[in-house]
Amino acid sequence: MTRPALLKGIIFDVDGVLFDSRRSNMAYYNAIRNAVNLPPMSLAEEDFCHMASAGEAYRHIIPPELMPQAMAAANEIDYARSIVPMLSPQEGLIEALYLLQSHELQLAILTNRTNTVEGLLHYFSLENFFWPIKTAQNSAPKPNPDGLLHILQDWRTEPEHVVFIGDSIVDKQAAHAAGVPFWAFGNPKLEADLHLANYSDVISQVTVRLG
Repeated sequence: MTRPALLKGIIFDVDGVLFDSRRSNMAYYNAIRNAVNLPPMSLAEEDFCHMASAGEAYRHIIPPELMPQAMAAANEIDYARSIVPMLSPQEGLIEALYLLQSHELQLAILTNRTNTVEGLLHYFSLENFFWPIKTAQNSAPKPNPDGLLHILQDWRTEPEHVVFIGDSIVDKQAAHAAGVPFWAFGNPKLEADLHLANYSDVISQVTVRLG
């Protein structure tokens, strides 16, 4: 059996991987829909919005003629006060981050969020763990591999020495396009190089690759 390549860095998605955020995301988008007299999202719409960038989500769930009113409603939502407290770090995340950091692994974020990531990390005192942080504001949204490729450039490392941990098809597609190994978190139905149920699994798999 071939020994896995030495691991030098881990790239994380945010929603569903670092944080249990589905409830908060749905509350946010449904509040906007409610403001323009639309019903709550369907399950299919929820699934789409959970992995899409904000711009993609808005266009998917808001008709064009209602977009100005919807954006005005979005601007009235105090995301930090009303939405962020509804999120929670995945069980075992914080302990895992300290352990990974102690092994001098580089840690980065690639997300289709836009301008909410820094505030979210600050709220949970996690801002010092990750560099760089690639969002839909500073790189093309997934499944485009742009963000992953930029992280590899910043780290000056090769694709085989990192892994991307995600939970959606766009995560898998971005990793495949960049040539980066993909580990699926909490989604056993997603095609992946490895499947992880929790952060205990993350630690176990990382330990094998630390040489």
